[in-house]
Amino acid sequence: MNFLKKKAKQQKGFSLVEMIMYVGVVAVVFVVVVNMTLSVASIWNNARVKRNIITQGGSALERILYELRLANSVDAAGSVFGVSPGTVKVNTIVSPDDATPTTREFFADASALKLRENGTDTFLITDVTITNLIFYRIENADTSEAVRVVLTIEDGNRTSKQTQTFYGAAVLRGSY
Repeated sequence: MNFLKKKAKQQKGFSLVEMIMYVGVVAVVFVVVVNMTLSVASIWNNARVKRNIITQGGSALERILYELRLANSVDAAGSVFGVSPGTVKVNTIVSPDDATPTTREFFADASALKLRENGTDTFLITDVTITNLIFYRIENADTSEAVRVVLTIEDGNRTSKQTQTFYGAAVLRGSY
């Protein structure tokens, strides 16, 4: 009986095999958790980049098309069509409520999309890179005139770089 009591006292703690098994299980769980965390972070970063591109590009294209629809005519001498970076200069009015004549020019400068009005430049896109901006002038045998816009935007870092191309066209208000 004393022998069993002595044997029970000697078996306190873990054996080497048990410790190796526990460390192995903890290491596997740790690797799985870290891998899942990195995957979620990568997916979140890709979604953030895509959302930024769509938000910036969509709002810029909407603004360009709005101003083109409001315009009376295109200043062909001050515009560059069919190449990137393109420029479009339109003769327009201040707003639908104010018929004061003015000119507006859309162009890409140092990978940023800008609007020039009365000699003042305004950034339309700043957080992303403009890789392509092309304007096409479309003229009809009648009197209508339109402009087609192709805008390509790039954003992200080396691990999640994404590109999106936006297309749009607008008929000038003063041309029909």
